[in-house]
Amino acid sequence: RPSTMMEPLERQQMEFDMYGFLDGGQSSNQTEECDYRSHDYVSEEDEAAKLEVWKVVLKTWDTVMMEQPSKIARMIRTGVPNPVRGQVWMKLVGTETAKRSVKLHYKKEVTALAKLCKKRERQEAAADAQNVEWAIAYGKLDAGGPARPADAVKDDLLPAVAAVRQIKLDLDRTFYTHITFMDAGGEGQQELFRVLAIYAKANPKVGYCQGMAYVAAVLLMHLAEEDAFWTLYCLMESPKYFQDFYSETLERVQKEANVFAGLIARRLPAVAMHMAEMSVHPLMYVTQWFMTGFTSLPLWDTVLCIWDAF
Repeated sequence: RPSTMMEPLERQQMEFDMYGFLDGGQSSNQTEECDYRSHDYVSEEDEAAKLEVWKVVLKTWDTVMMEQPSKIARMIRTGVPNPVRGQVWMKLVGTETAKRSVKLHYKKEVTALAKLCKKRERQEAAADAQNVEWAIAYGKLDAGGPARPADAVKDDLLPAVAAVRQIKLDLDRTFYTHITFMDAGGEGQQELFRVLAIYAKANPKVGYCQGMAYVAAVLLMHLAEEDAFWTLYCLMESPKYFQDFYSETLERVQKEANVFAGLIARRLPAVAMHMAEMSVHPLMYVTQWFMTGFTSLPLWDTVLCIWDAF
């Protein structure tokens, strides 16, 4: 993936699909990694008319949900227009309710996180300087020499610090062909870092797991940073969604994989029988699907339909 910020001209020469992914088919020099998201997405529906209907529903959401919940279910099955998709997700998971009820001030947490990162930078710079001094002193001696300084600093094992270190490692691996996250150190990556790090601090029992980065990134494709955080919070804390998916034992994932196996046996018995003969248990392939919210699937319109529905 690109390791530096792109020049404006270089960015202008790139082509992206309607969902913001780099169009790998624009040049024969593009790698397969850039190609797997690139498809022609053609909608047969009148998106403009559908969008207007959704705007009306969003304005009267509580009333419609109370009086005609089946109407929203039908509308979701026919497709949510991309311009209002984030707003619909917020309504479905109860983002605004979480904002009001959870004692967490996002902007204050952003400030605290920035201070933590500055402190870590100073500590790591001091540790690096000590290692350089040791190497110089060691090189002047024929044998032996002073003990090598420790690489770790005193707060390395704190949950919040450990999460921050891992999140930083994963930023460049997360949707690096998407226009929002392709610039190393760019605003998109910074927003993703803050959302994940603040959630890890808010729920130290769960902390951070790599699959969360993909879930948070999808939210940031459709929502402002703070809205994306609170929507992630709702998803991670609700038993309807991702609660317990990221535990150390992955017990929830195993249970859901068994449910999935039962559905396959019921709906597609021939497939289930074939997979059993090949000794392939669903856990072997659904773990990635479940823990990344199906974002590993290649067709992005399919991914978004799954998100709309669940």
